[in-house]
Amino acid sequence: MFKPKVKGYNTHVGYGIDVDQRYNQTILGHSGGWYGIHTELMDFMNDHYTVVILSNIDDDGKTGAARVANFFKKLLADKKLEK
Repeated sequence: MFKPKVKGYNTHVGYGIDVDQRYNQTILGHSGGWYGIHTELMDFMNDHYTVVILSNIDDDGKTGAARVANFFKKLLADKKLEK
């Protein structure tokens, strides 16, 4: 279910789960929407963070929840640990 099978937009898709391997990390998740809503679920496997974004804006994945999801992907995956 979590192995990349099919090429998606910015990621690969397992069986119903996005397998995003950008930013030197594996991020599992799923996005979706309907008229007037958009959602994003992301599980940062290396860092043990889970982010859920719920939006009441149906934005076709260009702004709103999709933009916030990309922000969190870059923020959490690119973070530098202080030693």
